[in-house]
Amino acid sequence: MVMESGFFPTYESNHIVLLMGDRLSKNTYLIDPSFHKYGKIKDLSEYQILGVQEVLSFAKKKSHDVSFRVGEAMPLFIKGDILVSFSVTPVDGKFDKNNFLFLVSVNRRNKIAGLNIVMVGKDNGKIESFEGRDFLEVLLNPQDIDTLHKRLDTWIKQI
Repeated sequence: MVMESGFFPTYESNHIVLLMGDRLSKNTYLIDPSFHKYGKIKDLSEYQILGVQEVLSFAKKKSHDVSFRVGEAMPLFIKGDILVSFSVTPVDGKFDKNNFLFLVSVNRRNKIAGLNIVMVGKDNGKIESFEGRDFLEVLLNPQDIDTLHKRLDTWIKQI
């Protein structure tokens, strides 16, 4: 587990990379598929190693399911210097089938504050939504925007 300071500025915000040691040169290399980075760990100062695991539990179990707590963002993808995340949050401190929000948010590298570009949920049972269409169109093509809306609508109806 590593912390990449440009997008993940806290110890709670981390992600997985591959570390490889070269016995001949005595160098350790970092491969980060999320950020498309590869290099000697000593040359990648934005990374801080938080822990090393021989086998990752989800890989060992071959599980495709990953859980995140309410209010905790799950990174979806990175485009350029923008990280797109998804989270489920309470409304006014309440979290139940009538009070929740699905959020798609963006963070620019080295900026702490994010921006919600899609919000869909229920506030006291009433469905509410917001979309930052201009920003969304920069990140996704029309087909992906349509797929996102259909998925969120399906989830709202299931709850």
